[in-house]
This record gives sequence, C-alpha cells and structure tokens, in this order.
Amino acid sequence: MVRQAVAFFPLPDSSLSSTRILSPNALFPMARYIKTIKAKTGVAPGTLMYSDDSQLLPVTTSCYLRKNQNTIQSKIDLEEVIPTINSGHKFWINITGNPSIEWFQELGEKCGVHRLSLEDILNPNQRPMMERFDAYVLYCVKMIYKSKAKKGGALMEHLSILQFPNGVVTFQYTDYDTFDGIRNRLTNVNTRIYELQPDYMVFCILDTLVDHYMVVTETIGRRIDKLEDQLLRGEMAQDFILKFSMQQRELNVLRKNIHPLKELLMQCLKVDNAWIQFEHQHFFNDVNDHLILVTETVDTYRDLLSDILNMHSTLTNNNMNRVMKTLTIFSAVFIPITFIAGVYGTNFEYLPELGYRYSYFIFWGVLVAVAALMLFYFKKKRWF
Repeated sequence: MVRQAVAFFPLPDSSLSSTRILSPNALFPMARYIKTIKAKTGVAPGTLMYSDDSQLLPVTTSCYLRKNQNTIQSKIDLEEVIPTINSGHKFWINITGNPSIEWFQELGEKCGVHRLSLEDILNPNQRPMMERFDAYVLYCVKMIYKSKAKKGGALMEHLSILQFPNGVVTFQYTDYDTFDGIRNRLTNVNTRIYELQPDYMVFCILDTLVDHYMVVTETIGRRIDKLEDQLLRGEMAQDFILKFSMQQRELNVLRKNIHPLKELLMQCLKVDNAWIQFEHQHFFNDVNDHLILVTETVDTYRDLLSDILNMHSTLTNNNMNRVMKTLTIFSAVFIPITFIAGVYGTNFEYLPELGYRYSYFIFWGVLVAVAALMLFYFKKKRWF
C-alpha cells in the first residue's frame, strides 16, 4: 500500500533518524504536487498496485471489539481482520503499514468493498472525499499533526476510513497518529465512544483530525506573528524570504486538504444519509463548525502573509531610498569640491593664486565653506 507521511515543516536529521523505516517517498519537504502518479498512467480503473518507489512495510493491527457489553482491546493478525468484520460484533480496527495486494483483493471479495474504493485507499494522492455504497462508506482524509520530535515540525499522512454497519476500519501509514485521545476514551466505560457505534467512531476520528488542524494552524500563526514583529521592530533577517516562503507553502498545503473536507462533512450532514444516526448529526455539525474556523483562520493567515510581504517590500524600498538619499547628498557636496580641486590641480604654469603665501589655507577654507553652504541648503529644504 502506498501511503505517505509527509514532512510538513522542515524536519531535522535527528528526527528522521528516530523514525522507523519508511518508504523512499515517505518523508519529503512539502506535498504541494501530485506524486507517484506515473506508474498508474494508462492503467485500468480499479487496478490495485503500488507505485514504482513503494516499499512493503510491516503491518500491525490493533482491534477494539465490543463483546458482552464490554469493549476489549487486543492486537490481532491481519488474517483475523476480515472474520472480525463479518462477525457481527461492533469494532474499530486500525491497520498500520502495507498489507499485500492479495489481502486487499480478499477484503473486496469477502466484505463487498469495491475495487475503486480499494484503489482510493492505496492512492496517497486521493483528495479528501466520501463515497457511500450499500455495504460500507469510504472516507479519505489527510491526517496533519505535529511531530513528537523536538522542533520536528508536523507530518501529513493519508488516512482511509471504511465504515461498515457494525464497525470501522482505518488504514494509515505510520504508527505516529492523532488517535491517543480516542484510545484513552475507549478505556472509560462512562463514555459514549465506549459503545463503539460506527458513525460515532467516524465522528471521533474526524473531530480529532480537525483539532490537530487547529494545533498546526496555531503553530503557523505564531510563526507569522513572529515574522511580523521582527519587521515592525526593524529586525530585517536575511533569511526572511525563505521563512516567508515556508509559511506560505504550509498554508497552501493546509488549504488544499482542508477545503475538500468541508464537502465531506456536508455529505455527512445530509438528511438522506442513513449511515449517520440523527442523534449524532449535531456532533458532525460541531466538527463542521470547527473546520470552518480553521478554514477562515488559514485564509486570514494567507492575507496576513500578503500584507507582511507588502510591508517587507515597503521597508526594503524605504531603506534603499534612505541609502540612495545619503549617497546623493555626499555626491552633490563633492561635485563643486571636486571641480575646484580639479582647477587648481591642473599643470598650467601661471595660476595667479599659486604665488600667494596663504593660498593653501584659503583653498581649504573655500572647500569647507562650499560644503557647509550646500548642507545648510539641503537641510533647509528638508531633503535629509
């Protein structure tokens, strides 16, 4: 399975070395463009395949199973996933890594998952979307979250969710995710999530994703505020354009993946959506409100970045104008001085003033007087 854990902010080498083995295209500076698409050019729709640079990773599977009014957590083998889906018990199964193509084919055959849905799960370039079928619902979203490594920035990962009538299966690339809060709540018998209702599980996952969008957006906001404060204090860093470009790219990636999620939530809130219980729709509406807040914040930060760039250009031009004004004043003062010095520096044999005893001192007096008069005139005109 091809999934990408994308370096959203610059990751130092130390943070990469602490990460378990990833595929060659797992971590890279920014996911602005479609990647690993060449291998699928001309291939029939629904063909399950890896990209050219993909690498099979070990698969780990965690399962929360609802039995006898209790939710049981366990590690299961990949071969037990399909029987669990068909068992009739409520469940949440989280699959990390790259299962084989044969396993996906078996999943499609025994659980009624369409080949196009399986292709979307395998496709790291799939935009956030929701598709409803008779036997399941497929959600494809982007999981964006801060790296746990110090100054490690944030990561973006393709996340697929299959909602069945009795449970949810999630597919992710790495074991670094945003689900710790969900796992902790699943151990509390007094929580609604403990019952493992499929639509409520989907809400919890989407809510967690959007909450982490807010955290990442807040981090970008702090960096933008810092850039603005530096400009206002006159601390013009030489790497300003580099920092500005990084924040702009981060906001563009956020915007690219957040806006389609609004369409997904609107489909969840449709009245004819039988996969979402009426009593749970207000939870999805709450997620939608948070997502709108994130979207508006991202758009505000993009406008603020434009204002900061204009401010930077204005300050740069003003500094340049001050420098040019100073140089022009010095040039203007030295033009007559240079002229006088040129006249008396000629090689003519007869210059009347040269024979006078105090000519040298008079010459310097004239130069100083000319310079002082010109500076006084410029000051009076408020040219500096």
